[in-house]
Amino acid sequence: VHMDFDREIMEKQGYGTYTPLKPARSGKGPDYYIAYNSRAAEGTEVIHNNLRYRCENGDTQIIEAMKGFARLTDDFRTAMEDADTDKMNRIIDANFDLRQSVMNLNPLHVKMINTAREAGASAKFTGSGGALIGIVRGDEGFDRLKEALEPMGCVVIKPEIVYEENS
Repeated sequence: VHMDFDREIMEKQGYGTYTPLKPARSGKGPDYYIAYNSRAAEGTEVIHNNLRYRCENGDTQIIEAMKGFARLTDDFRTAMEDADTDKMNRIIDANFDLRQSVMNLNPLHVKMINTAREAGASAKFTGSGGALIGIVRGDEGFDRLKEALEPMGCVVIKPEIVYEENS
């Protein structure tokens, strides 16, 4: 789902615009993975309360980062529609890099990202931290990722994504 939280839209309707995403014309998306470490999970309030405070108080670094996240989201949608997996990988990595540039992150979470990247996968947080999402290259890439992350206590799964024909 592509989520647009444009300020005008939010003020007008009280919520963002949510658009279901479809795979590229080929009908098959890239090889996504999800990895998580249940012992490393953090509640969203740990990270996001400080961000809201900083944004509401005019922190230009956070305001510019939020604009950057919005651009990355739009760019990812286009790359997904174009089946440009290389661009999707770059955007996934850029998302995490932008987050890291404006936030103090849990060192274990950063190690998970770096380990996934060293194994050849793109990696970003699925949310606040403790879980990753990215793209691997085929079954061999998935196996390499599992071998790298499982010793850290991570569970690595390959989600089955089902797209509705009429969405």
